[in-house]
Amino acid sequence: MIRRWTALSLRRLLNPVANRFGFYTAYTLDRRERVGTLPLSPLEWSAYGYTTNPSLFGVPLSAAKIHPETNNTHDISLRKVDPENKRKQWHIHVFKQGTRMEVFSHYEFRPDPTTVGDEDIVEMKQRLKTHYRPEWGDEYRMGVVDDDLKALL
Repeated sequence: MIRRWTALSLRRLLNPVANRFGFYTAYTLDRRERVGTLPLSPLEWSAYGYTTNPSLFGVPLSAAKIHPETNNTHDISLRKVDPENKRKQWHIHVFKQGTRMEVFSHYEFRPDPTTVGDEDIVEMKQRLKTHYRPEWGDEYRMGVVDDDLKALL
């Protein structure tokens, strides 16, 4: 079988090298992040506040997410900024599975390399540091969805 090389494939390939320097470009989601399924049909995610992930010089600031059981890379990765806390976001990853879309979600600090809201540069650096090396619990909450997605599921 010939595999189509994509940016996601490249991120998975480069991940072992990135890990040696304390970074990551891909990781396997935890089963606890699975929040449900939706019918496999076109969905206008932006109508629910979801947008593409931020990028820096055209490089997405999002790691490739790997399904915990199938080892497939996500088909869709989007985020929704929390209107109550602009420093945080819901980050969803969708895997097409037959006639369904399996949805995984987590709630985390945003990876945007700019100040957000009224934070200063020191707070921005701390947010970025926490985003890339979070503690599970308050900083990275698995299986958390916003009310709009909860209603869809």
